[in-house]
Amino acid sequence: MKKLIILFISIFLVSCTGATTIPEPTSTPTKSLPTPFIVQMTPTAQPVVDLGAQPDAIAGVKVAFWYALSGQQASLMEQEIAKFNLVNQYGIQMVPTRFNTIFELRTALTVNQKELPGLLLDQLSDLPEDTIKPLDWLPYMQMADTGMDGNNFFGTRKDWNSVPFTRSARFLLYNASFAQELGFRNPPKTFKEFETQICAANQFWKTDDDLTNDYFGGYLLIGDSNWPEPISWMINGGSQQVFDLSNGKKVLLELETLRDEGCIWYTSEDDILENLQARKTIITSVDIQSLAEVRSAINALGIKDQIELIPYPGEVSAILYGFDLIIPESEPKTQMGAYLFVRWLLEDERQVTWTRETSLLPVTRSASQRLSSEAGISSDIAISISALESAISITSFPDLNSTRYLIGDGFYEWITRYPFVQLEKIFDEIAPFSNSD
Repeated sequence: MKKLIILFISIFLVSCTGATTIPEPTSTPTKSLPTPFIVQMTPTAQPVVDLGAQPDAIAGVKVAFWYALSGQQASLMEQEIAKFNLVNQYGIQMVPTRFNTIFELRTALTVNQKELPGLLLDQLSDLPEDTIKPLDWLPYMQMADTGMDGNNFFGTRKDWNSVPFTRSARFLLYNASFAQELGFRNPPKTFKEFETQICAANQFWKTDDDLTNDYFGGYLLIGDSNWPEPISWMINGGSQQVFDLSNGKKVLLELETLRDEGCIWYTSEDDILENLQARKTIITSVDIQSLAEVRSAINALGIKDQIELIPYPGEVSAILYGFDLIIPESEPKTQMGAYLFVRWLLEDERQVTWTRETSLLPVTRSASQRLSSEAGISSDIAISISALESAISITSFPDLNSTRYLIGDGFYEWITRYPFVQLEKIFDEIAPFSNSD
């Protein structure tokens, strides 16, 4: 079961096939009123500004939609597009192009400036400069009958140049059975409680005469290079209002001290679940999209301990990241068609389906409430949904958003080369990209 869990950002997926185009439907779309939209309406009598096109006057418009998904996500997206093309009452036809990688998509945006899509799935802040001019969604969201309530989306926003669609996050796996035997009834909710529990677990392994196991028990660091784990710790160690690296690195330096004391350890050899099973760790981290695979492996290994999903201790429970839906400025009918497809794609029914089938997190409060109210909801989904209210989006912090991969690489260097590389040296290397003192 070596290297069972791939705990890295799974947004940049690679497909085995090339771009996909879905055939146009042969049947006539059924004229019907919109389904109750889970993103609540904020209607006005008329659009706030003249949008140049009305929903009931765009029949036959074709909207090119570019995205880079693969596997289950790509298959689900293709199904959604085909369904929308058949049932939408506006006569809109979405024409998808699926790229093998996000790199290919962004290259196409740079090269094909005269043939830009009407809708794009990407992260706006990561797009090459001057490739597109994003549409301001707000006038569309304020339309009567087909508006959207911006307050229904998780997180705060300064503008509406895009809307979230796919969201993932990193959480912690917690051996609750081991913790209870050590005298802890609840998971840690603060960094101090986290420190107390991981050091108590390490102390457990120091009670025998075997000196070779004295570093086991505590927080097991993940060896894959990633940015969500260090950023999750950093954001809880500094000011969220005035965030810079010098504030945020404080908690990482505390982690280094705990590693010096044996409460935190790392290995590139043993499987994470085997360490959980043997109680060689009480806490480790996991990406939410890997959780289904983890649960399956726990069952296969016959692990009897209760392994719980918990948020990071601190004010911020999780760092959300993923793709947004972006409408480049173009012809008014194309813009309207793209907006109406996105509105349909964000309805609760589809949000719930994406959460169930892909393990991605819902992006609207109404969809999360619907999931939470379902009978038989898994504890993992319940925990991840409850964490959303105190989660933040990486895009809300421009400094972190632009340096997150660099910080992740530095964190990986510290994990794998400790004690020969200290965190202070790592911070000296990335300081030019931050406001460190």
